[in-house]
Amino acid sequence: EDLESGKIYGYCDSDIMQSASVVKVFIMGAVYQYICYPDAESPEIPYQEAYEGQLRDLIGNMITVSDNNAANALVEILGQGDYQRGAEIVGEFCKRYGYTATSIGRRFLESNPSGDNYTSASDCRKILSDICAGRLVNGEASAKMLAFLKNQTRKGKIPAGLPQGYSSANKTGEMPEGYGLGCIENDMAVVFPPEGMGKGYILVILSDHLGGDMPRKIILRLSEIFILRQTLKGAYPKQNTDSRAHRLKSGN
Repeated sequence: EDLESGKIYGYCDSDIMQSASVVKVFIMGAVYQYICYPDAESPEIPYQEAYEGQLRDLIGNMITVSDNNAANALVEILGQGDYQRGAEIVGEFCKRYGYTATSIGRRFLESNPSGDNYTSASDCRKILSDICAGRLVNGEASAKMLAFLKNQTRKGKIPAGLPQGYSSANKTGEMPEGYGLGCIENDMAVVFPPEGMGKGYILVILSDHLGGDMPRKIILRLSEIFILRQTLKGAYPKQNTDSRAHRLKSGN
């Protein structure tokens, strides 16, 4: 999605895919909606801790370092100790905002799960768009969520393909082979160009069943290609992407 023009392009973006940890962004949204900023439509979820304490730390750990235990704890908080009920509340949140392909079907790190967690590139793009526009929950909550995504420590996919001067707010998801759930490599990111060069764009890439290092390399390369494409269109400064263009032409 081009955040300047609002134009959206997707390829198989409505396909339901295994989410791995990108679904944690939706959990974060549900926590802000139903615990931090509840409204008349929110289920009653009593929670005694102040936001500035445990709750903020759990959200931060879940997003910035992809802590699976923090994610499980937040789903349980939403369900008042019942993980399945918490997963249903995340589903209610997704339905409320139109994230129709997203659901939670297992705990993170669960052994021999009977289900899995799912989303689509369209849902991932839409929740990032809602956050950027201040539409998710409210402007204050959206700003807090964006700040966590900007503090992401896992930047080896889409952010790794960006030239100097660009920044990002992203959430990765991965599942290595051997867990019986396929090999998953995902990334969803807001990309911010240098100051004065527009609002940036949202790029979401989901993949599964590829194996090895190929998916990460493909995601990084697609990130590079998208920046090059924007440069050739004149959207971003050419001098920032010359080295990337050379690498793409040489096949390195």
